[in-house]
Amino acid sequence: MTVKFTGWLAAALFLLAVPAISDTSPTYIAGDSWHSGGTLHSASLYEWHQASHANQLATSSDWVVAFMRQENAMPISNNGLRERSEAVVSCVNRKTGTLRAIWRNPVVPNAVLCMIQMEFPRK
Repeated sequence: MTVKFTGWLAAALFLLAVPAISDTSPTYIAGDSWHSGGTLHSASLYEWHQASHANQLATSSDWVVAFMRQENAMPISNNGLRERSEAVVSCVNRKTGTLRAIWRNPVVPNAVLCMIQMEFPRK
């Protein structure tokens, strides 16, 4: 059975997830460094769009790990983490890149919405 995150279920997940990943501190996974050094955990959309792709990716990996922990998801491989992190970066950039009027807003709610829309951690 597939559960679609629409309506009140998506709203509930969103409200639960934003605080959980807002306070995320950088994580470290041995063996690779692409996910280390993210500094955008409390950034505005403007700061997000001015940052390097590497910084966006490292920050997104922290959010993905935090979101999956909150959902009690099974651990994923380094490749799976990178794939999901790249998807979050792409989603946030695609959804907010041309909306300069909202660039003072925090990036975190946009990242959470992307993860919910992509049905993390189920996929």
